[in-house]
Amino acid sequence: MATVNFLYRSIKKSAPLTVRFLFRDTQSRDNVISCKTKLEVTRNYWDNKDNRKADGLVKNLKVEIEEKQLKIEEHLLNAYDNDFEITEIDKNWLDQQLNLFYNPKQTSAKAFHLKYWIDYTIKNAKNVRNGKGTVGLSYHTIKAYKDLINVIDRYKGIESVKVISINKDWMLDFFEWLKIDQNYSYNTAVKKVSVLKAIISKASRQIETSKDLDKLEIRSVDTYEDDTDVIILSFKELDRIRSFKFESESLDNARKWLLLACYTGQRGEALTTRVIEDNFKPYKDGYKIELKQIKGSKKVTIPVLPVTKEIYENGLPYKVSTQKLNKHFKSVCKLVGIDTPTIGKLMDKETKRNVKKSRPKYMYISTHTGRRSFASNHFDKMPHQSIMKVTGHTKYSTFMKYVQKDNDDHIDTFNEYYTLLESKNKLEETKAPLKIVKRA
Repeated sequence: MATVNFLYRSIKKSAPLTVRFLFRDTQSRDNVISCKTKLEVTRNYWDNKDNRKADGLVKNLKVEIEEKQLKIEEHLLNAYDNDFEITEIDKNWLDQQLNLFYNPKQTSAKAFHLKYWIDYTIKNAKNVRNGKGTVGLSYHTIKAYKDLINVIDRYKGIESVKVISINKDWMLDFFEWLKIDQNYSYNTAVKKVSVLKAIISKASRQIETSKDLDKLEIRSVDTYEDDTDVIILSFKELDRIRSFKFESESLDNARKWLLLACYTGQRGEALTTRVIEDNFKPYKDGYKIELKQIKGSKKVTIPVLPVTKEIYENGLPYKVSTQKLNKHFKSVCKLVGIDTPTIGKLMDKETKRNVKKSRPKYMYISTHTGRRSFASNHFDKMPHQSIMKVTGHTKYSTFMKYVQKDNDDHIDTFNEYYTLLESKNKLEETKAPLKIVKRA
């Protein structure tokens, strides 16, 4: 949000107008910057421009000068919309924009191509405003932009695609190609189209884009399968992992990380970089962990449960990349014998698509299993709000996706109710009927 005003700041009879730029920065703070323009007017004009009785010369100048003011205002507001995500808005910026207004640059030929804008966004990722209102794109968002380059290169050849050519029909054809030719799931195809629309939106601030993209609506859908593939490690399985003796130092180290993941509920990167000695704080007779999650930058306070305390006091594991941990976790669980046939999805190396079928359970174990295990294992034992404070979930609907809900507790509840009801009815039937005895 920004506003442009013009002021006459001089004791001279004529002087250039000062432009005052009011805006709200990425921290929601109000700011004011100003500098001189080249639009020179007289004090007589400025003092009388809004006077109905002003002479004809002032009235004629008013139309011409206000038209020039409007052009400066439009230039600054458009520049602000384009730059506030990726650069600091200050007096130097305002000076540069006025210089560009009076000495406009020719748009580079590369700027008309789609790849230029994807590369530009990736290059400036640290300064780009994200969907949460803060600055900086996440690792996964940057990865999505990089993947988009490869996908479109397979579709049309990325170097030849111009932004103006991407209209509603182009997008719909691309969407169908993703689903049919590339065998992407519906929601994955939707996400790729959404990323592409975001790129074009950025480009539209500087170059012409298709006007009919606003009419394109492709929304994600709820899928049944997504709600059933919650694979966790139960407390019994965790006890087996905890007591198993590993001969390999790397696997023993991975065992510690796996237990920490399941008893702290943190994501892979946050687990290995934030569950560190410096973040353990004394709390009553034990400890707590205070950290800022990488995804969402949410501050959380984690209870140090007995298993976590044991690992902390005996020495935290050394840092390993999440890629290696994912591989080691599978080896750990395979050795322990966590191999129950389990239905789930895994990436097929040849088709590069998820394939759902029954496999040994250890094949699905990853750093994310810990987060799901923490939520599921405590779901019926702790208030849900308390669990969410540890995992960092803000939406209950998102939290529920991490919870294994395919148990039969609800069936037991119904059976217990009707068993009790049946017993009550039988008790009433066996009671002897009361007889009225006539007084002698």
